[in-house]
Order: sequence, then structure tokens, then C-alpha cells
Amino acid sequence: MFAVIVAAILIYFLPSMLCIYRRHLNATAIFLTNLLLGWTIIGWIVALIWAFTNSPATVAATGNVPVPRPMAALKVLLSLIITLCLLVGWVKTHSHLRQSSVVSTPTATRTIKAGVPVPADELLGK
Repeated sequence: MFAVIVAAILIYFLPSMLCIYRRHLNATAIFLTNLLLGWTIIGWIVALIWAFTNSPATVAATGNVPVPRPMAALKVLLSLIITLCLLVGWVKTHSHLRQSSVVSTPTATRTIKAGVPVPADELLGK
């Protein structure tokens, strides 16, 4: 189950990791698009396509030629895995907070028949 969650997160943030690896000029915008709109299939596809594009006019105007950074993608991947592990550990540690704190009262042993009045003392357990 844990491997499925990690794989889903990696696939979800694939456009962001690609744009960081490729040193995309709009990496921040691609990451935000992926983060906020990636849950829609269209938003994820837009971020993925955007991560593979780099306008030649923009590159010529800025003089920045994108050079792949393999360690940057690895850092993003490791930070996502560490965050997920911390989140899972916190949830497991604080699972007692989800348990009900309602104290159950003993149930009455008398069966109640339809149409027969029952004294209030018996209903309240007094």
C-alpha cells in the first residue's frame, strides 16, 4: 500500500520534476500548476506538456540555455518521499485521536414492546 502511495505521488509530480531537471525558465509556474490543478487530468497534462517546452525566443532573449540537472530532480524526489514518510508516521502515531471517546452506557435488559409505555426511570437507567 505504501509503495502505491509513493508511486502515485511521483506520477502526480512528474511534470514538476521534469521541469526542474530541464531547468525550465517557468519552473515555479509549472510547479504551481501541477500542485493546484494536477488533480484534474487536464491540469496535469498541461503541466507535463509545458515542462517539455522551452520557447527558443525566451532562451535567446535571456541567454539561458537549459542544462539538465539530475541532482535537482533527485532532491525533489527525496523530499517528497521524506515528507510522505513523516506524514504516514504522524498519522500512525496520532491514530488514537480518531477513536471515539464516547462512554457507552449499559443497555437495559428489559425488552420494550411497541405501544406499551415505559417509565422514564427505566429509560434513563436510574
